[in-house]
Formats: sequence, structure tokens, C-alpha cells
Amino acid sequence: MRHLTLAATTLVFTLTTAPPARADEPTAIDQLMAAAQIVHADAVEVRQMLGTRGVNLVAVLQQVDVLQARTGALIAAMAAPGVADAMRTPAQAAALERARVAAGIMQALIASKARILAAVDSAPANRQTLRDKAAGVAGRAALVDAQMAQLRD
Repeated sequence: MRHLTLAATTLVFTLTTAPPARADEPTAIDQLMAAAQIVHADAVEVRQMLGTRGVNLVAVLQQVDVLQARTGALIAAMAAPGVADAMRTPAQAAALERARVAAGIMQALIASKARILAAVDSAPANRQTLRDKAAGVAGRAALVDAQMAQLRD
């Protein structure tokens, strides 16, 4: 009887545990870190585009649309079921929460910049405002990226 109970417990445990992750498969943390790095690179690119003379505002608007989509995807990935469970320490959970807050602020800044750029007629007059917002977005993206790096620790 004892042997049968042990066998049943082993079977239930085997069926309810996930298979071990392969070494070459990225974890949820790896995926979040990669997404944050891409968003950061996109934000820096927009900031650099706005810093040049004779900037093509249509190209900037297209890049802002890409940045906005990737930021939304990053925010959704941070809120996905199971991500909070992947955090092994309170420090990781706190870093994830700080990254969520910074990404939310970044998304609001991007939306504001997109509205200014959409009014192409007034966009050249608001160039300094656009540069400031781009710097703010890049700063928030760097903060999100840094918080994601803390998840690895």
C-alpha cells in the first residue's frame, strides 16, 4: 500500500510540474530584457533623429509609431500572467514594478509626442518641445532597461 501511494504521488508530481526549460530557450526575464533594450534603442534613435537639422518629420512620426507599438507590447508583456510569478526575490518584484511605472509614463510621453508630430504644420515650430519629449522618452526607456537588468540579479 505504501509503495502504491508513493507511486501515485510521483505520478501526480510528474504530471503537474512543467518540463525543465532547455538551456537555449529564453526565459520570461530574458524576453522582457530584450524587449526593453529594443524600446530603449528605438527611443534613442528618435531622440537622435530630432537632433539633426532638416529632420524628416514624417520619418520621425513613423519611428514614433513603431516605438509606441513596441512600448505597448512591452507593457503587455510585463503584465502577462506568470511574469510576476517568475520573480524569485522581493528585489526583482520591486524592479519589475518600477519598470512598469516608468513604461507607463514613457507611453504617455510618446502619445503626447505623436500628437504634436501629427500636426505636421506646427511640428517645426514645436521642435524644441519634441526634442525635450524625445529626451524624456529616452530617459524613461533607459530607466526601464536598467530595471529589467536588475531582474537578472
